[in-house]
Order: sequence, then C-alpha cells, then structure tokens
Amino acid sequence: MKNHLFLLTILCLLKESVHLNNKLAMNLEKATIILDKILKDYRKEVVPIYNNKPVTVKTNLRINDMVPLENIPKHFSLHFTLRMTWEDKRLAFDENTPDLYAAFDEKVSNQIWIPNIYFPLGKKGVFHDTIAPNVFVLIYGNGTIKYSQRLSVLSFCPMTYQYYPFDIQECLFLIETFQQSKSYVILEWMIVPIEKAGEDLFLRDYTHVQISPNVTERIGDYNMSFNTLQVKFTLHRDFSPHFLRDYFPCILTVALSWVSFFVDYKVTPARVTFGITTILTIVTMSNSIRSTAPSANTIRSLDYYMMICMLFVFGALVEFAIVGITDPKMSPPWLKQKRELEKNSKHHLLSSGRKGIALGPFLFFTDHTHFIDDCSKVAFPSMFLFLNAVYFVYHNIHPQTVNI
Repeated sequence: MKNHLFLLTILCLLKESVHLNNKLAMNLEKATIILDKILKDYRKEVVPIYNNKPVTVKTNLRINDMVPLENIPKHFSLHFTLRMTWEDKRLAFDENTPDLYAAFDEKVSNQIWIPNIYFPLGKKGVFHDTIAPNVFVLIYGNGTIKYSQRLSVLSFCPMTYQYYPFDIQECLFLIETFQQSKSYVILEWMIVPIEKAGEDLFLRDYTHVQISPNVTERIGDYNMSFNTLQVKFTLHRDFSPHFLRDYFPCILTVALSWVSFFVDYKVTPARVTFGITTILTIVTMSNSIRSTAPSANTIRSLDYYMMICMLFVFGALVEFAIVGITDPKMSPPWLKQKRELEKNSKHHLLSSGRKGIALGPFLFFTDHTHFIDDCSKVAFPSMFLFLNAVYFVYHNIHPQTVNI
C-alpha cells in the first residue's frame, strides 16, 4: 500500500512539472505570432533606455579552456561562452507572466538590440558555427533578454619569463562596450561571474589557475566614461617536470665531471677525454633546454643555472690543466701533516708497490694523487651544493615565484 502511494505521488509531481514547463516554454507557433507583433515597429539601433537610466547588462563567462601560447609571445587563447542579461521593455509581451519565455536562434539576435561588446586586448576572434551558429536568445514576457554565444578569442598578455621556470604569470581579459558609454550601458557581473567547465582549468606546464573578476572604469574617446569588466588569470607554473627534465640531468653531468678528480693525474688522455666529453654534453643539454623554453628578451633563471653548470664542468677541465703544470709534492702544511699521519696509519698497506686504504673487502689506492685533486674533491662539491641551496631557496621565498 505504501509503495502504491509513493508511486502515485511521484506521478502527480511529474504531471505537475510537465504542465509547468508547457506553461513557461512557449510553443513555436505562438512564439512566431508574438515575435511578428513585437518586432513590427522595433528599431534595433536604439538603446532601450527608460526613465533616463542606462541599461544594466549583467554578464557571465563560462570558461571551457584556456591555452597560454608561449610559442606566440605574450598571447593566450580563451574559449568561453558569453552570457548577458538585460531588459528591453519594447519586447515585453506578457507582463503578468514574467517567467514565460520564447527561445530563438541567431536570426532573431540580428533583429533586436544587442550590447556592442568587444574585447580591448583581443587580437583575433572566432564565432563558433558548427553545426549551426552557437547563439541563442531567450525573450521573457516582461521584456527580459537572455543572450548566450560561444567564442574563442586570442588575447594579449605581457608574459615575463625572468624567473622561468619558477614564474607566475598574470593575464588580463577585458570586456567593454565599444560605443555605448556609461550614460547608455552599464556592465556588471552576475552573482556568479565566472563558471568553469571543470573543477580547474587544465593547462600544460601549469599547476592551477586563479581567476579574479573585477569591474573598473576607463576614460575613452571624447572623455566618455566606459565600464570595463576585468578577469585576471594568475597562472602558477609547475616546477616538478622542469626539475626532472632540465635540472636533474645538469646536476648529474656536473657531478660526473668530478669523477676525473679521482683518476690518476698521470693518465692524461683519460682525464682530457673525460673533461671534454662532459663539456660537450652540458653544452648540448643547454642548447636543447633553451630551444624548448619560451623565448624571452631577458636572461631567465634557467639560463643562470645552465651557466653555473657550464662553469663547473669547464672548471673541472681547467683544474686538470693546472694539475699538469704544478708539482704534485707542493702541498700546504695541513695536507703534509695529513699524509704523514696516513703513512703511519695501520690502515695503509703495500700491495704491488702501491699505497692504499683497506676498508673491509675494498682497497682504495692513495698514491699517485695530486694535492690540487685532493682539494678539488671537497671544494667543487661544496661550492656547487652551496650555490644550489642559494638558487633554490631564493626562488622558493621570492614573492613573484612559485613554491617548490
């Protein structure tokens, strides 16, 4: 019995819902008759101003996707749906039923007054027309107009890459009326100004996007004041792929150049070949990284890091050149004392005429070493570690960079 009552209640609600929808949504025949009537003496060139008050156009953007075009400097592409709502009493056909509406396509939008919207920073726009023009208009009984159109706009954004790949980019997207000043049209955001197709905009090479709407005012031609709707996109770059792709291989290459400090300084061909190979490797990596990075007129943070790595690799080769022209027995006092202690140590042994240190099953030979190599084994890694700490800490605490 309870199940029957439940089903009966559901059927009643569905019937009432269908009746309500049929009441609010006008059929095509009736909408055509009303449209012919309200457009008989209609002038779309005239702004619908009443009681000397400008038309308030409430605007909303539904952002589908956004693509920063780093291969086209200082531009980004925005794909969105523009929604606008305003009142035009000339199109009212039933004041007593304000929720009653009629839906029309782009042909009707060309016959009524539409706010002359343009995008001040836009360089190129696309009106989507697959399969039909993506425009529709809702005309309500009290004269309220709801307009929706899907667009793609290539907009200007002065991106700066001084801190790349730790950079945070800020791009502005502006919406304004071209010829109607505040005396005619006032642009405002809806209660929900920005909607996104997903939870977050997916952008290649960026972790997330912060969107901040705002309303500003601009003085245009002939000292007329215009309302400007402003959308600020704050793009936070994702550092993790750059570390794995760019920084980590450079660190390994620099560390590889230190292996030559442990090779016998008398083995000249091996050390020279080792040093030249690491230099060519770091130069090739540097050119490859720069070619894939966004073009910039300034030196980027990544460029500074690559120069540091190149200097360390080049320094390892120069170190061997200095080793070759200096006396291996010429050592500072502290190093001479250390060697004297090593000679007296029980860990040293004689094996095939060579000196070494036994650590368990391993035997590390200590003869045929140069005092400059001994110093470089500590100096090069310590200095490189210090510069890396300064480099990454600086970019992590700087207010204009992303947190690592």
